[in-house]
Amino acid sequence: VGYMKTCSTPLDLQYHPLRQEMWLRCAQNIKDKGHAGEIDVFSVNSLSSNFELINLNETSRPYGRIAIHSSMGNYGFSASGYVPYLARLDLSSKEVVNQIPLPKSYGSYDITYSPVNKHVYVRTRICCTCGSE
Repeated sequence: VGYMKTCSTPLDLQYHPLRQEMWLRCAQNIKDKGHAGEIDVFSVNSLSSNFELINLNETSRPYGRIAIHSSMGNYGFSASGYVPYLARLDLSSKEVVNQIPLPKSYGSYDITYSPVNKHVYVRTRICCTCGSE
């Protein structure tokens, strides 16, 4: 049994068995409290190792989810509630490698991956002003 210091608002926790890593999606980036990033990663074999947090750097509260699975290879995805794209993550470099636009959406709230058909499914937010601001 051990303790890992991480964010105060965890949303998603996913295990990648081939990499032997836990991936944690946090609800916010709190730089002034020493938590500068929204995605935390830690090795299950070396709890004392410390990876840099992945900073999506888009909003003050990038509430969202992650999709990490061993059948996705070296990549994963992160969704954010207030940006209209998915962030594609390189699991080795721990960086956002590209952004996949979500046309006509305001952002995305939930994301899931099917290892059966290898598709990522996203629940998006749509903002309709009906022509008014």
